[in-house]
Amino acid sequence: MTSAPPELPFVLREDRGLTDYCTGLLGRGPHESPGLLVAVARGGELRYGCSGLADLEHRIPLGPSTRFEIGSIAKQITSRALLTALGEESALDAPVTALLPDATHLAAVTLRQLADHDASVPDYDTLLALSGRRVWDYWSQADVRRLILRQPVHTDIPWHYSNSHHLLLAEALRERTGRSLAAFARDLVFPVYGMRQSSFRAAPEELIVERARSYYRDSRSRDWRLADTSDATIGPHGLYSSLTDLVAWEHAIRSDDTSIDAELLKKSVALGRQSWVLGRTARRHRRSWLFGHGGSRFGFRSALWSDGSGTTVAVLAAREDIDADRVADDVRDLDSDPGGAVPVTVPAVRHPQRSSPSARPRDGIYWSCGDGSEWQLRTRGDRVVVTGGQGEISLRQSSEGAWIDDRPAVRLTTVGDEGDAHEGKTVEITQADGFLLTSLEYVGTGAAGTTDGPDSVVTYIQVELGTELTWRVRGARALAQTGRALHQFRQVGADCWLGGGMRVRRWNDQLIVDLPRARNIVFCRKAEGSHGRSETQQQPAV
Repeated sequence: MTSAPPELPFVLREDRGLTDYCTGLLGRGPHESPGLLVAVARGGELRYGCSGLADLEHRIPLGPSTRFEIGSIAKQITSRALLTALGEESALDAPVTALLPDATHLAAVTLRQLADHDASVPDYDTLLALSGRRVWDYWSQADVRRLILRQPVHTDIPWHYSNSHHLLLAEALRERTGRSLAAFARDLVFPVYGMRQSSFRAAPEELIVERARSYYRDSRSRDWRLADTSDATIGPHGLYSSLTDLVAWEHAIRSDDTSIDAELLKKSVALGRQSWVLGRTARRHRRSWLFGHGGSRFGFRSALWSDGSGTTVAVLAAREDIDADRVADDVRDLDSDPGGAVPVTVPAVRHPQRSSPSARPRDGIYWSCGDGSEWQLRTRGDRVVVTGGQGEISLRQSSEGAWIDDRPAVRLTTVGDEGDAHEGKTVEITQADGFLLTSLEYVGTGAAGTTDGPDSVVTYIQVELGTELTWRVRGARALAQTGRALHQFRQVGADCWLGGGMRVRRWNDQLIVDLPRARNIVFCRKAEGSHGRSETQQQPAV
């Protein structure tokens, strides 16, 4: 039996054009593949289209009441739940230790910094993957909390996006109220925002009525496989919701507290980079700012974005091959209203003291701090050619000393003051107005340097993770095995390797692993004949 959708300030109707768009994107019949649902809410009307199935085994079609795991869209609901429990927004400025006294290494971090991703707690999903855990292994909330609180926080990394931030907020709410996030949201958050078809799934055995199953393609057979998991963590994700509930949330949050998006815009412009406020973020599409979030979790993909005119676009997919943000942008463009999106032309200016525009960047291989991708910079005559991301960009030096492309749409600057030891080693690629796209760190020339010798095998351990890493080197290639996971690397510098979005640096008897959401994970070489003990060295300056 299908439950009745919540009362909405919108008239709900299917849009044939949106349904045809979904069918065309999936490329198969509506009863042959995992499904996709898209919707546009504007002017008192919620139009949706969908194609494909919510459950392949039982041939259950998608609909506006189908419940999806919405991934990181849940972060703003978690932030709002804690704010409700605290009673006033100023309470977010308390240190994390006020509610989590065992988080002693976070004494200088506030609850607001966690909610706004202005902290740098290592991402627990990244740590679990690095330690060799599989997605279908059971991860309890308590176990992951202990794992997070064992990790050091590096003060030289001021911020990065991390799922650990909102799991800690969920735990802070538990300490404050004596109730789990799932129970608190069910009774005191979802009813307020008209979300009658939403629930946090705090245990893998819990039943979720009308939920979709998520899928991925087998890399060899190309058959669909279930992407189910035994994950039991909530806060950064773990929320199942429907299209109608998400639109109800978006309508209520913008009607109730429109200042949050104004604050987001102000912060993004001031910092010149992607920013967050209470789990909500802003990004630009064409000439408009969009406010909301995207989500990705175990085969589910989602996006929920509103523009300055109040038009909301939602995307929910039960398959991993959908880029939900891109689909949302396509739907917005296809459905554009000449009087709809309100462009915001306030320029975002980078802080000039951080850049030396006249310095020529060093030729070589670079690692992206944002997504772990590999880039190459090389000099070609009077130009610098940048390869990576989505292609190749040729840059020339302008009369002001900045490196720009011919349109100009992209700018490159080196980071550090003149004479700084790091000058030329780190570069920022920004849009023409200075809004940060990515930050790249120099890692080497790409030529192999010294190695441990042919076919050398060394074992390292990471105490906080309780993980052993076997490091095998053969020429310029290396394999790292942790638990059931095997990672491949290639040498790009004398003591630096790249692979799988990771950077590995060797320093004396340590391997230092960097990932975009977890930096400076130190593995110490295991002493001969030891049982879990390691030889410790002072950590290098980074």
